[in-house]
Amino acid sequence: MAPSGAALKLVGGLREISHLYRGFLFDVALISGTAYPQQTKLVTRCARALLEREKRVAVVAGAAGRAASLISAARSAGLPEGIQGWSSGEFVHRGLAAGSLREALPFLPEDRPPKIFELSSLAKPRRWAEFMARGAPPLTDLGKAGTVKRLEGLEEADLCYWDASEGDEITYLETTLELCAESKVPLVQVRRGTAAARALAASHRKGSAEAGAQLLQKLGGKSFGIGKLAGLPEGLGWMDDFSPQDILLVTGDVGDVLEASELGIDSLLLLGDQAHSQLNSFKASSEQEKAVQRKTMSVSQRVAEDSPGMLAAAGNPLLSVFKLPSLLAEATRKNAEHRAAKAAEETQAQQRAVEAKVGKDGPAAPRKPVVRQEVPSAASSSAEISELLERWCRVHGAARPAAVLPKPPLRWDPDEADDVGTGTGGSSGATGGGAAAAGGGGRRRSAATAAALASEAAATAAAQPWRGGDLQLPDPLMRSRGSIPDEGAESLDDILGAIGDRGPLDAVR
Repeated sequence: MAPSGAALKLVGGLREISHLYRGFLFDVALISGTAYPQQTKLVTRCARALLEREKRVAVVAGAAGRAASLISAARSAGLPEGIQGWSSGEFVHRGLAAGSLREALPFLPEDRPPKIFELSSLAKPRRWAEFMARGAPPLTDLGKAGTVKRLEGLEEADLCYWDASEGDEITYLETTLELCAESKVPLVQVRRGTAAARALAASHRKGSAEAGAQLLQKLGGKSFGIGKLAGLPEGLGWMDDFSPQDILLVTGDVGDVLEASELGIDSLLLLGDQAHSQLNSFKASSEQEKAVQRKTMSVSQRVAEDSPGMLAAAGNPLLSVFKLPSLLAEATRKNAEHRAAKAAEETQAQQRAVEAKVGKDGPAAPRKPVVRQEVPSAASSSAEISELLERWCRVHGAARPAAVLPKPPLRWDPDEADDVGTGTGGSSGATGGGAAAAGGGGRRRSAATAAALASEAAATAAAQPWRGGDLQLPDPLMRSRGSIPDEGAESLDDILGAIGDRGPLDAVR
């Protein structure tokens, strides 16, 4: 874990810290390829490199599915053999089968099999083809064995199990949650732990498992969360080989940082779109809470918060004369910064409204130009996000991540190409014959590919000489563009001279 006083450790690739750990956990979202199309290949490259160095590698997921299906999906995505898998659903399944889940869910009965209502019976999948490939619900075999009793109704259930897949639409969700609150049936979700779900309450998507648990609590019911790392060291058999400090979790979810710190596991956080969205939601929620608190403050409390020096000077009139100029200058500066921030927000809101109007109705008539605010540089944005991350960890009592990757996607080496192969011979794109200069878009090509592209470009330029930037256009085309004057055409001086030699009437004629 990173020291509390030091700055966050920034890395460009996983190789920089791979020697510090013996076990590596990859969040399943990194192999889905939804955020970055080449992320699956890059994670495969990292997994192969770690296995070659005799490291332990596993894929983890906060889902109700079993570990076997998770490993199968990872292998289908291209990950090598030898990886392991773990999910929060696997922890629930093993705990129910062994009768040891009462430690995490103390409300379960001891003298009989628990009665469970599964929300997947009300789920409507996004694609029916994906639904057919899922198979039976995760607790089907336990129901057949008599370990649990699966119910079709909610009133007599001991718990309501959120086993629906991410993105499924739960029909009559609010009605079901109201019935849970009235019947005093607790809800168990396996998307993330209770503490992490509470810490990310401002960024929950409507209809998600975390949002449903939060709504049930508002209705007076109880909800429990089980994170993706619950029971992981024992479940994977890593506890006997090394300690939790030897494990690194690679994720792009800020909530996983809290869950990892609860178990003493280090984390590598990818500051991608998900992390930015979660931290910005935390910032907005904090600002709203602060604004609500200021409404109930007195004038002296506001002065003490905004300018403690001004309040101290007001309490000592003899010394306030000497401090008054500096205090007024500080107050003026803060007021100017506040006005500038408000003006920037109004300008950005106006710009978004104009862009939305243009995108909806097509090109509109010329309007008054809107002054676009200068976009902060990448370093400034990264510094702000890092500061938000440290504040989030401090507020929720989480250990800071051991390292941060400021520019996803995840790579083994910082200079590794996006189109890297998945072979064991290292980075096929990063160690090739150099970067191709012709239309590469930043990606590296082999020498043969670069030579083929260069010869093709030369043949095209020879057949169509006017397409090259360094080649001259034929004379008729150059004259039509005004680059070469026509020898038979009259100049402007000749025309004006001819008009000057004539009389006024001759010129009119």
